[in-house]
Amino acid sequence: VKNKIVFTSDFFKEDIVGGAEINDGTVVEHFKKEGFLFKKVHSHDLTPAFILENLDKHYFISNFVNLPTVSKALLYDKCSYVLYEHDYKFLKCRNPIYFPDFKAPKYQLTNMNFYKGARKVICLSEMHMDIFSLNTGLENLTNTHCSMFSDELLDYLVSLSDTPKTKPFAVIKSNNPTKRMDYALKFCEQNNLPYELISSDDNREFL
Repeated sequence: VKNKIVFTSDFFKEDIVGGAEINDGTVVEHFKKEGFLFKKVHSHDLTPAFILENLDKHYFISNFVNLPTVSKALLYDKCSYVLYEHDYKFLKCRNPIYFPDFKAPKYQLTNMNFYKGARKVICLSEMHMDIFSLNTGLENLTNTHCSMFSDELLDYLVSLSDTPKTKPFAVIKSNNPTKRMDYALKFCEQNNLPYELISSDDNREFL
């Protein structure tokens, strides 16, 4: 697959600071280093015209909320692709925590043909894959058992691990509804937990 992989996602680490984007960045750099990467493309730019010009490529697809429906259909019909999952986009709400035992009602299911057409759907943990399996019955699931981070970032995390903690609780400031910031704040306030709302556009400062 030398020079054959198109990596696509809604956002990359140059766009926003997020765990999925940092994770994806590590995978992109690995593909570059090994000579596998053809191009990195935002999902909204993965047009039918681009796909038809690159039917011989392998598509490595991360977050795909902004991927046009017609492009998903074309990938399903004509292309080899892998889905690299960071959450639960088989659900309309993208979060199984709303449902007892993480089992969602059938009306919540979405993108099922797109998942079924993938060569592999890559999950990041045993629990992640179990929830996928419980709700979808997909037979093309696999599990990395981890997120991907660079050696440099892992070394930095190790260097922080012995830092004395000065405050007991933190809540991540985020407008992303799947992060459930409002629930975390409500929980802290109802239980009289002293917390700090934390955020930073710089990942190392945030850590």
